[in-house]
Amino acid sequence: NSGQDGLAPRIKAGGVNACDMARIKLIVTGDMEKSALHKTLQKVFPPTRDDGESAVWDVPRKLDCATSYKLLPPSGDNLSSNMKRLAQAMLDEAGIGKKGKPSDLVI
Repeated sequence: NSGQDGLAPRIKAGGVNACDMARIKLIVTGDMEKSALHKTLQKVFPPTRDDGESAVWDVPRKLDCATSYKLLPPSGDNLSSNMKRLAQAMLDEAGIGKKGKPSDLVI
């Protein structure tokens, strides 16, 4: 980026313009997102943009830990019935689909 579009130019160490590389940095609030979200998004988005610019995914920065709670290992049948229904619905949607056609992606 040259800065002509109102955005700050990307500069490599030593003052060299880094126009051939787009840095992507996620700011997340949870442990799971910090450890895996950037890796997952790398698989979905191409490593090179339409203009030939490469994309580099930085390790996410975690802020305020608003959505993480330390999970205990499962012991027996300690999952809530709501969580069991959610898990079953997701498996059903990925496996057979609600109308007999499975979804390609279930979130």
